[in-house]
Amino acid sequence: MSELLVTDAAAFPYLFSEELYLIKGEERVVERTLIAAAPQTEDMQQVKAEEQSLSTDAPAIPAAAEELIFDYLGENNRYFLILVDEKQQQYMNAQDLESLLKIMQAKNLELRDLAILNLAKHPGLDLPALKKFFSCTRLTLFGVAPSSIGITELSSNTPTSIDGIKVLATYSFAEMNADMNKKKEFWSVMKPF
Repeated sequence: MSELLVTDAAAFPYLFSEELYLIKGEERVVERTLIAAAPQTEDMQQVKAEEQSLSTDAPAIPAAAEELIFDYLGENNRYFLILVDEKQQQYMNAQDLESLLKIMQAKNLELRDLAILNLAKHPGLDLPALKKFFSCTRLTLFGVAPSSIGITELSSNTPTSIDGIKVLATYSFAEMNADMNKKKEFWSVMKPF
């Protein structure tokens, strides 16, 4: 490919008949076709003024209004959110994930029906933010303190309805793997959940 022969920015309007603008904060490109093949000095000033107004007129998106993005496992087809807290894993330990999928298979659910979110990778979340993003109707917390998502007074292995969501806080997989009674207690509650 040959090098650009013209390096003076003032010459570009004479060579190109269209301009493309990328407006930050929006996912669209604005295209403007120049009427004259080579704008005069006054026209160039007008173009610069329009460019400045485009950049200053674009409303800034406040941080609170930005859409949250989560890295989760599953497709959330049945709006069943599962929260874990594993600092060393992206989603879950492979053995625990296998155990979870077996439990869900017994409930006629598959990975595509769930959304598995590791809170260690998304600190500072609360229940309203989770509900807004996932539209969950069921939420299970595996070894996650309910207070970490703004829920108070929630007993372990006692299904509760909060803001239209069935919530179940239970033991972590490590606790259940170490104690068969905890595993049985969890399953007796999860089966009808």
